[in-house]
Amino acid sequence: MRTRFALVGVGQHAKWSIIPALKAAEHCELVAACDLKQENLEAIQDPSVIRYTEYAAMLDAGGFDVVYVATLEDLHKEMVIRAFEAGYHVLCEKPLGMNAGECEAMLAAAESAGKHLAVGFEKRYHPDQIKMRQWIGSGRLGRVEAVHIQEMWDMHKTFTDLSPRRAAHLDRSGSLDCGIHSLDSIRYITGGGDWHNIVARGRWFGELERRQMPHISIMADLDNGVLATLTESYAYCANITPRKSCMTYTVVGTQGVINWARDGDNELALSLVTEGHIETLAYEHMGHDRAIARLANDFSRTLQGVCDWPASLATGADGLVAQRIVDEALKQTHLQS
Repeated sequence: MRTRFALVGVGQHAKWSIIPALKAAEHCELVAACDLKQENLEAIQDPSVIRYTEYAAMLDAGGFDVVYVATLEDLHKEMVIRAFEAGYHVLCEKPLGMNAGECEAMLAAAESAGKHLAVGFEKRYHPDQIKMRQWIGSGRLGRVEAVHIQEMWDMHKTFTDLSPRRAAHLDRSGSLDCGIHSLDSIRYITGGGDWHNIVARGRWFGELERRQMPHISIMADLDNGVLATLTESYAYCANITPRKSCMTYTVVGTQGVINWARDGDNELALSLVTEGHIETLAYEHMGHDRAIARLANDFSRTLQGVCDWPASLATGADGLVAQRIVDEALKQTHLQS
């Protein structure tokens, strides 16, 4: 049996990733979609998908089990709560809300409706994330004390046809629109916990007209004793034509370390180094569509009672924890500026 999904927000991410993901997911079916722009709806190739330009009309018509909210995050609270009030489960893209207060309102609405809320932290389904969690959970590194992540890219650059998409993200969550994935990943691979002792700094790189900084560094502690740092940048090569990216993960334990790096298109291996042992795995690239397909399948199987809620499937509570550290980091960078 397939879980029937209705999609609200048929923008670039939905076209590039979500629609192909739901098509590929064996336990899911896209049956309805809603967007204010008719041209976005016309991009859906499957003629069986019912199209709407009014969200209320789609909710009233029904015929589905889950609303997949893929609008920009300033609309998430309204869309999610209305879906719960109409009696549907919700899968919402990250960030869950514009602030922690909005996330709390969505969690309260889910509880009131007796429905489930999942968040699209798709990185939990990447093979490298899964392997790191397994290595850490099995004690291969001893006690993990620190995790350091660096993710730098141009977010479509400041001068291309996609620069309006870049501007929209910077006017909402800044570089932490993507960085929130990494903040969740640190909790996921090390076993959870809340954030404390948060310190954040940022730089504008000339984009003073934007609401949030394109380059932010965060340092914080988790309940489990892990010191975490994240540097997330949309400023990396953003003002020049060449495309380049730089992404690294480093996990430091008392008995070993994990390293992973990607320099542009050169994908380096994931490695575990312990006393007398080095384990190296080739990096397996996973596009957004494949990861989202796995996430949606897990949500579907959970709703159908086929399996218990898996650790890889982020809950609304996970979305709230991630939003709290984002809120604090954005607050501190604003005070800095």
